[in-house]
Amino acid sequence: MVARLSLLTIVFWASVALATDYYERLTLTPLPLGSLLASFDFRSNETAADYALQNFRYFPRSLGQALQHSSANELHLRFTTGRWDPQEWGQRPWHGTKEGGTGVELWAWIEAESEDEAFDNWQTLTQSLSGLFCASLNFVDRTRTTKPVLSFEPSGQAQATTYFLHGVLPGEVVCTENLTPFLKLLPCKGKAGISSLLDGHKVFDAQWQSMSIDVVPTCPSDRDQCIVQISQTIDVVLDIQRSKRPRDNPIPRPVPEDQLVCDESKDYHARDTCYPRDLVDELPWSLSDIFGRPMQGICPLTDDDGPEGKHVCLNVPHDRIALVGPSAFEVKTGPGVRQSRCYQLMAREPFDFELPQQHLSLDYPLGHEVIRAERTMTGHGAASGGMRVLFTNPSPVHPIDFVYFESLPWFMRPYLHTLHAQIIQTEFPFNWKLIKDIYYRPAIDRQRGTQLELVMSIPPATTLMLTYDFDKAILRYSEYPPDANRGFNVGPAVLRLLNQTGSDGSAKDVYIRTTSLLLPLPTPDFSMPYNVIILTSTVMALAFGSIFNLLVRRFVGADEVAPGKLNAVAQNLFGLAVKLRDRVKGKDQKVEPLSPGDLVPSGTETAMAKEDEMDGKQITTAKSHSYLDTMKRKLGADDAPTVQVTSEPSPSPPNSFETFNLDPRLLQAVAKAQYATPTPVQAQTIPHALEGKDVLAHSKTGSGKTAAYVIPAIQSLLRKKAVSTQKSTSVLVLVPTRELAEQVHKSFVQFSEFCAKDVRSVNLTQRVSEAVLQALLSHSPDVVVSTPGRLQQLLAAGKLSLDNITNLIIDEADLVLSYGYEDDVNTISTALPRGVQTFLMSATLSEDVDALKRIFCRDPIIVRVQDKGEKTDGVTQYVVKCAEDEKFLLLFVIFKLRLVRGKCIVFVEDVDRSYRVKLFLEQFAIKSCVLNSELPINTRLHTVQEFNRGIYDILIAADDQENPLPKKTKKGHRDYGVSRGIDFTNVSCVLNFDLPHTSKAYTHRIGRTGRAGSSGIAISFVIPRDQYLKHKPTSIPSARHDEKVLAKVIARQAAKGQEVKDYNFDMAQVNSFRYRMNDALRAVTKVAIRETRAKEIKQELIKSEKLRKHFEENPEDLAHLRHDNLSGKVRVQGHLKHIPDYLLPAKGKVKISDVGYVGLRKDENEKRRKRKNARVLGRKGRGKNDPLKSFKRK
Repeated sequence: MVARLSLLTIVFWASVALATDYYERLTLTPLPLGSLLASFDFRSNETAADYALQNFRYFPRSLGQALQHSSANELHLRFTTGRWDPQEWGQRPWHGTKEGGTGVELWAWIEAESEDEAFDNWQTLTQSLSGLFCASLNFVDRTRTTKPVLSFEPSGQAQATTYFLHGVLPGEVVCTENLTPFLKLLPCKGKAGISSLLDGHKVFDAQWQSMSIDVVPTCPSDRDQCIVQISQTIDVVLDIQRSKRPRDNPIPRPVPEDQLVCDESKDYHARDTCYPRDLVDELPWSLSDIFGRPMQGICPLTDDDGPEGKHVCLNVPHDRIALVGPSAFEVKTGPGVRQSRCYQLMAREPFDFELPQQHLSLDYPLGHEVIRAERTMTGHGAASGGMRVLFTNPSPVHPIDFVYFESLPWFMRPYLHTLHAQIIQTEFPFNWKLIKDIYYRPAIDRQRGTQLELVMSIPPATTLMLTYDFDKAILRYSEYPPDANRGFNVGPAVLRLLNQTGSDGSAKDVYIRTTSLLLPLPTPDFSMPYNVIILTSTVMALAFGSIFNLLVRRFVGADEVAPGKLNAVAQNLFGLAVKLRDRVKGKDQKVEPLSPGDLVPSGTETAMAKEDEMDGKQITTAKSHSYLDTMKRKLGADDAPTVQVTSEPSPSPPNSFETFNLDPRLLQAVAKAQYATPTPVQAQTIPHALEGKDVLAHSKTGSGKTAAYVIPAIQSLLRKKAVSTQKSTSVLVLVPTRELAEQVHKSFVQFSEFCAKDVRSVNLTQRVSEAVLQALLSHSPDVVVSTPGRLQQLLAAGKLSLDNITNLIIDEADLVLSYGYEDDVNTISTALPRGVQTFLMSATLSEDVDALKRIFCRDPIIVRVQDKGEKTDGVTQYVVKCAEDEKFLLLFVIFKLRLVRGKCIVFVEDVDRSYRVKLFLEQFAIKSCVLNSELPINTRLHTVQEFNRGIYDILIAADDQENPLPKKTKKGHRDYGVSRGIDFTNVSCVLNFDLPHTSKAYTHRIGRTGRAGSSGIAISFVIPRDQYLKHKPTSIPSARHDEKVLAKVIARQAAKGQEVKDYNFDMAQVNSFRYRMNDALRAVTKVAIRETRAKEIKQELIKSEKLRKHFEENPEDLAHLRHDNLSGKVRVQGHLKHIPDYLLPAKGKVKISDVGYVGLRKDENEKRRKRKNARVLGRKGRGKNDPLKSFKRK
């Protein structure tokens, strides 16, 4: 006889879970037709106080932090596959409360002050759960989110300011990737207890499967405080025969002929025809057969492991034989209609039981669905359709009240006036009100879906039909998925049965969900547009090539061609003629090409010489270009170079750029750039450069080295353009960082403003597409600026040639090799032609500079602007010795009390450190921006530009490249540097929050201030050796050597006549701020730093890449692109923003307003608007004198 079961045992044991902190139970229920229902139930409790403080014991920390971060008060998450068959399997487990629709379903109550804030928290929750459970929950956007008002109620203690949101993904595929994170949330993580039976291959080979996670705050009567309970359940319906197949060979084998059991009562039964007889005996099975392994003891963390603990329950009659080993004790329920047995297990002992094949005489009712619902789509065509839902009440005496909830996608547009409910079959003779209430929220295209909730009632023994019509929207081509012809998923409808009671008379929730549907929409034939696009592109390409040539090519006479170009053309023609002659005569001899001078018409040289004399250029023109004769060859194997050194400035240095005999257009650009007189390095470098000599210039950062090589390079190009119009790349500039490349490129653009048609510059490090870059290089720009790594990539790809390079410039030469470009530089050196004039510009003379000099230079002129170039005459240097946590305390005091003037650069050790400092300052409402190697290049350049313009006052720079690195550094960071190369302007203070590793790095850092004759302050925090590691959360390894580095810094500065002064804060007054500092530091956790770091990189990538073209067309919009916004990953504590008077130092209360601190720039438009409104309202004058509207005191 078929075994029938009861599911009330599951409900009975659910009430036991509240009494313990962790509880788990497996309930097994045989179903008809050889199926088995396995219900895994895991529950753990955490007190509300511990949950708020994140003192998690059994509650999963990852889930708890995600819920707190999104302000979720109650959460329900479902993963479901398959369809529950109520006709064969009876009543649903847990009355449908643990079941979701096909796919993934999520609903939650979220605390917020407004609907917009609630939805922002909802998005944060879905994104967090998406990563936690490896699901596509991040696709639950506004169009898939609804706000039901009748269908759901909170299971726990709901707050007054909570908002309810519901989302569903009916097309989500549930698989083992969702089971693995589910198991990791359990205390025993699938290693022991009933969770050790959960194998992905078995669970997802089931006929129906549902996983649920519920987080509910409750206040049970048997406890003295409220708790937060998490319930995790897995319900699966397994096919016993299928599950018993071996995992390594699951293909079923035909039953042997002698083992076939046939129903001989059938008319068509014959010797060769067999109809299988219905199962009359219970199938044999065991835990090992069903799950592939025995249970690995009990989880040692369960609280009910004593004599009353029951971990495995079996819903079978008492006369059903179950063979159990000695590691378990069997406990049976009393006699009754529904019987079950449970097993007390021993710790650390494997558990298994076996049920043999047996014939049962008893037939137990399974129960039945209280109401049945079937939903289908009607109609045909691509424009419209209809929905039909059949509700059946099988009870002959009891009516049923229920809420019917549908969440439709926005592209289904139902007509509410077509909604109609009618009884199609009944035994009830009286009239009945079928629809009692309606809640309808219409859809908005591409913004939200349709929400329909109906409160309905169906009389006994009645079938009710609900219908409505809808239109189908036309989608944009970009909104179709790859499998558009399959159809679009429509989530299941939800039925909530009202006024239902349990066996003990208490109210209970009963939910039923219909199946998901597929909606066919009008789908275009995507293959046709694709073919048309390909054909059109081909035709346009063939036609455009000829048209483009006609548009850009200019036909000129021979007298208009420049001599150099004419010579080259004549030489090529002559060579071709000679080859053709020899081929006709059968000769195979090598013909020496004629020199260009042999084809120059008589009188050309004289004319060229006269023209040069008229321009005031001391150039002797012979057969070829005169200025090329002065170029050097690269160093050969047998060459013995001689070095000329200029260590002192010339007796009478030029006092004007006009003495260099520069092109008038170049002089005009120099004047516009407000360059009145050459700097020492320019005065000594430009004359040698104009003579065509190799130059090695040594001068400090900010001394004008860039203009020292840009001006002669442009002058050289203008000379070349005067005698030749041939397009070629002549000047190559190599720099170590992308920021410096952009700066050098802008210098070339600035000084070639009045000769832009003749001098064109391209920055190869800019982030553009390959097509754009190819287009830029196809026009042969005169100047190319790049890092060695980027240049090597283009050379290897064959997109750039260096055959015509005449000027090579290496800026910040001492950093090029130290940044890991050694192999690239060697490759570039082999691609350069001979006779290249070389400029090496460096702030220091090191072994790397000597190596570059040996590779590229011959007889270089060494220009060394005296050691005063490295001095910091305008910088007052202070050292503050403090503990590690006091760094943050003093940083807070300096900025909050406005102890510094103007703009300030804060140097820190690494990227993590920069975000820690930024988040720390945000706690006190002090805005700052971050500059580090992880940010995109466009973001770094924009940040530097805005800092120089005064938009930001505090820049936190991660000076990664000052650390001692090997020659080969990481490729992603080797093109970034802060303390060298970048041109910061008007910096008043440099604050070494973390001391650099070398005294040379210290010199370069403080060189960011006190530039161009201005004054500045450098403050350095130093950790004494006895204070190292006293505060581990804020400690860094490099602080161990701070005192050694400081000693070298003092010695280096003393050799230059500079003094590093000690500065001692009055810690008695500063200590009053310490508790605020501690509050802020506790809020800045490693998790917050990591999340902020990832969020900022993501946001800046979007700003840098997706908006770049928009900003090129709308440069005024850059004003809205700020880099000092709040990160949002750390809870800002409002009480830290303001400083009460009693905390201020006694001596500082009066003078604090006189510091002159330059705060963050206010929006002038906002000020102007406020003044205009005040004038309109006639309250401008009264506002100044009204004591209630002003806090000023005299």
